[in-house]
Amino acid sequence: REDKLKGGFAAVRKALNLVVDDLDDANPADIAYAYSHSGYAPCSVRLAQAAVKGPWKAVEESLKSLPGAHFEYTQGHDANGAPAVLPANYAAFEAKK
Repeated sequence: REDKLKGGFAAVRKALNLVVDDLDDANPADIAYAYSHSGYAPCSVRLAQAAVKGPWKAVEESLKSLPGAHFEYTQGHDANGAPAVLPANYAAFEAKK
């Protein structure tokens, strides 16, 4: 189990660039600079950046290496028009583009 945890985080760390070795102190353009100049960018921040920039599929694949259940939901409306939390529907999302 410990090997899977290490391998999972290592894959996510690399895919999301959580550790930045070459921070530019003169022109800090990476969020990793804001965290005590440590070169570490929190996973939550990188996930938000990836959601905005895309493509999400690449991030999703690396997240699958982490232990635990994997699921994705979206906000939407049920058949009666009431707000509802629904399973993600990529086909509908792609059709809207």
